[in-house]
Amino acid sequence: MARITLVFWRDMPAQVLAGSGRRATRVELSPRFAEAIDRAAMAGGARDEGAYLDGWHRLGPFEVAGTDAEATTALADRIETLCTDDWLRARIASGGTDPDAARTLLAALLPDTPAD
Repeated sequence: MARITLVFWRDMPAQVLAGSGRRATRVELSPRFAEAIDRAAMAGGARDEGAYLDGWHRLGPFEVAGTDAEATTALADRIETLCTDDWLRARIASGGTDPDAARTLLAALLPDTPAD
């Protein structure tokens, strides 16, 4: 079992991690996520460094079947599939804030994890 942590900016995923420190397995989502996060930050008023950095947070850890590498890659691939360009455009328009969309995404990724 892998212990997975998801990195988000506001309600937009950015990275999937397993483990911690130098030995952590990290999968950064494709550049379209970083570009969408930057655009959402501008749309949402996070123009200065402090406001931008305040938006970053982690969810987890979550227990996921497989090795760290298998689990991070599988979850990153699933996020890439679920978060279509239309999904990202909607998050940009909302300034990156959409708790319902984030909960729905988390439920689709980790169906056995209770929503908070």
